[in-house]
Amino acid sequence: LGQINPLTATPVQQACVRAGTLINTNRGKVKVEELVMDDQIYTYNRETDANGYYKLKDILSFIVPSWCKIKTKQGRVLECSTAHKLITSIDYETIDAGEVAAGQALLVLDMESGDIDVDTVQNIEIFDEEVVVWNMTVDGAHSYYSNGILSHNIDGITDPLLERQSLRAPASGQSRGTYGQTLRTPMVSSDTATVDRSGLYGAPPAS
Repeated sequence: LGQINPLTATPVQQACVRAGTLINTNRGKVKVEELVMDDQIYTYNRETDANGYYKLKDILSFIVPSWCKIKTKQGRVLECSTAHKLITSIDYETIDAGEVAAGQALLVLDMESGDIDVDTVQNIEIFDEEVVVWNMTVDGAHSYYSNGILSHNIDGITDPLLERQSLRAPASGQSRGTYGQTLRTPMVSSDTATVDRSGLYGAPPAS
């Protein structure tokens, strides 16, 4: 995705996850910063009430002024911006990550069954420091599992300032440089990405 220039970037409040967050895809579990545009995201679709594979429509990166670390009772850990949207078990409502409290019920991926499940927040830590984060748009489902916790996606950028200060992953084979500079340098591809294949779900769909 290229590199964000911290000297010219303005921190913005965006709903995003930190580098290293694992996303379930047709290639297995892939770090969010290593996703490519031909990835299929394994996630929950509320309309069909089922998990499935959905096209990755866009992925962007920002600098945010604060972030938090959420731990659940079942052992899931997510580091994300305080404005990141998590999906609760109550009528599929969203909540900002920075507003969750111990006992909050969140929708998650059950790694044994591959179905959607519920886990509760054990504790949350908030850090007032700038970090680089990533978010994406998932066509159709508009959600994705981030370290097993269901997150709402970003539905595109309408603010010109955010558009200039974001990094977007183009088609496979290209990577985007600092603020709009498209570099013809090798991007992480489906063949070279670091992938954690230890999980059962996130494996390629059956042909």
